[in-house]
Amino acid sequence: MKNTLKMLAYISLFMLIVGSIAYLKRYDLTQKLLELPAYEYTDIKVTTIKVPMRDGIELQTSVFKPEGQGPWPTVLIRDPYAFNQFYCQLLARYGYACVHQDVRGRHGSSDSDWYPVIHERNDGLDTLDWLVQQPWQNDNIATYGSSYVGLAQWAMIDEMPKQVKTVIADISHGDWYEIVNKNGHFTQGVMSDWALMLHNSEATLEGIAAHRPAIQSNASFLNGKKQWFHDYLTHETKTGEYWSAEHYTAVRNAHKEAAMPVLMTGAWHDFFLDGQLDVFKELPRHDESLLIIRNGYHMQDSWSGYKNLAHISITTSVRWLDRHLKGKNNAELPITGYLLQDNVNNEYQHKDVWPRQNAVKHFYLGGLAKAVNCDGGSLLVNKAVTSESVSYSYDPHSPVPSRGGANNFSEGVVNQGSDLCARSDVLSFESTEIPQELTISGSIEIAINVASDAQDSAFTVKLQEKLADGRILNIRDDITSLSFRNGALSRQNYEANSAVDVVFNLTPIKWTLQAGSTLRLDISSSNYPFYNAHPNVTENWSTLEKNPSANQTLFSGHLNIPIYNSEY
Repeated sequence: MKNTLKMLAYISLFMLIVGSIAYLKRYDLTQKLLELPAYEYTDIKVTTIKVPMRDGIELQTSVFKPEGQGPWPTVLIRDPYAFNQFYCQLLARYGYACVHQDVRGRHGSSDSDWYPVIHERNDGLDTLDWLVQQPWQNDNIATYGSSYVGLAQWAMIDEMPKQVKTVIADISHGDWYEIVNKNGHFTQGVMSDWALMLHNSEATLEGIAAHRPAIQSNASFLNGKKQWFHDYLTHETKTGEYWSAEHYTAVRNAHKEAAMPVLMTGAWHDFFLDGQLDVFKELPRHDESLLIIRNGYHMQDSWSGYKNLAHISITTSVRWLDRHLKGKNNAELPITGYLLQDNVNNEYQHKDVWPRQNAVKHFYLGGLAKAVNCDGGSLLVNKAVTSESVSYSYDPHSPVPSRGGANNFSEGVVNQGSDLCARSDVLSFESTEIPQELTISGSIEIAINVASDAQDSAFTVKLQEKLADGRILNIRDDITSLSFRNGALSRQNYEANSAVDVVFNLTPIKWTLQAGSTLRLDISSSNYPFYNAHPNVTENWSTLEKNPSANQTLFSGHLNIPIYNSEY
């Protein structure tokens, strides 16, 4: 949460600067600051009105237009945050009319209560119906935005009018359940942190996550009970009535009927990426669409990081809009496929198809009894013949602290150190040195055979690169409960003390391992506060105050790592 607040402070400072510049009509300084393409226009006219929806609710809508008569190619941004007006100010300077709308329940549209997702489909389509009737647009329309602003586009993409020629959706997809829940766990590092930010709470993620019972944290930390947050805490099954409602299923599947090419951008350590990769492959005009994946995570917590993110987003988007709304042949941007940033040299590589692999490297867990010490266990290239096992105690009231990863706003690749693997509830396995550079390309599979003496419990995995200079960088991690193991969408039965296979198919990644590095795998049962600490019972975790400990046993395991570039 501290990093999130730092990031918000950078954005606030940046927007203050931008606002001052706008007042002085000096957006040229913004252009230089972010190293953006040269502007085409300097004078911008802004008009703010209320646009009625089908149920009579009116949404505050601001129209930004360049100087001159028009009509203009036009971009629509539907936004719960307000600061995205900044992008309209810039896009107008590149010759686009830009419509910014506060979504229902937020800022200038706060006449009704805020409840994420459920109104975005109808409200978005109603806004587009209004937009195509305006004389200042020239029937070349795009929608634009990141994160929730991107989801607002996915919500209606299947029924957009023919005037919408393209969609630009950054770090987002339409399956909201997959953002709220992760294999039987509530994603506190995303949803609780987001709720605090939306409702201007001064509390921290650590504070709201530690409150018991969690169901009461709603009123205590969010300036009064928020029904949407309460519903997320109490509905954990995707196939249940709540998550099967039409306003979720329609948004979840809308991309499969998209009639236009799409520009998607993501980040290697962002919580939307897994779903983005699936959505991109399922687009009807996949062969005319482009997915760019940058290094980093959902938000950047430094000025240089935010500057780079804004530069990539704005520059790429303007080139894409010029191509699809103005008919310009822009050679600086690949037309289709994947544009992937490398974790070592930060360079982008264009791929027509990804992931691509020419081998799978297999590792097997060995030396289980020694794994209670940091790197004491082994990742073996040949399967060991052994009957050994190793056990540890998992206490939900003393969980393993989160450190980096994708399922949060403000951390990505973080030096892991050796303090976490020194805990008695973490098992650690290390490979021999990698003799030459090796590129992981695709989804890593980690399979473990485990048991718990609880009626339900959790297991976590974290794969890391231990570099020759001593740094230990997290590559991918995951978590699952036994009742939601192996991708189950509803609870499975688990009999205490029975051994079961648990398979993790990690979010695909392109990651270059350095020569001289080793791989490290940590196995445990918690990753807190990014996920709720599993209570070791089948009751909904958010209603409980105290939870029993569980004895966990690991019998065996293996890793299948897809590689692309070399023999090893």
